[in-house]
Amino acid sequence: MIFDKWKKNKKQEIKAVSKGKIKNLENVKDEVFSKGLIGKGLAIVPEENTVRSPIDGILTVVFPTGHAFGITGKDGVELLIHIGIDTVNLKGEGFEILVKQGQEIKQGEPLVNCDFRLIEEKGYQTDILIVITNHDQFYLEEVSHENEHVEAQQSIIYHCGRKNE
Repeated sequence: MIFDKWKKNKKQEIKAVSKGKIKNLENVKDEVFSKGLIGKGLAIVPEENTVRSPIDGILTVVFPTGHAFGITGKDGVELLIHIGIDTVNLKGEGFEILVKQGQEIKQGEPLVNCDFRLIEEKGYQTDILIVITNHDQFYLEEVSHENEHVEAQQSIIYHCGRKNE
């Protein structure tokens, strides 16, 4: 019984999807994200072209444009990985999708290769947003902060069990 309680409160890690610099969501130039209308999380200004899964889970959504992915973790946490601002307008140009919707994914597994140079040349920002869409159901603890440099697969957010358990 004591161990069941410990299991529920064990910190689960959400990892950085790319090497880069942390940006707070409120500083992203898209009001839907900056005002927290979709959820809570962080953004990364990427320094490499591969975007990786931040958790183990199931790919519940893979946009055909390659700019966004939905992942549901084994503990029920729901993440949106959104690459760039308004990059849906590129209609897939600059994105090489490496996964399929419904696929089981491991933390660190590549989701997509992005041509960030091309994306910037086309006039789009390259911020990668990691948003917990059901944040209200979990206790969250950010471990990375604005302007902090992170390596791919470094812990950036912990979530510690559901609030209703």
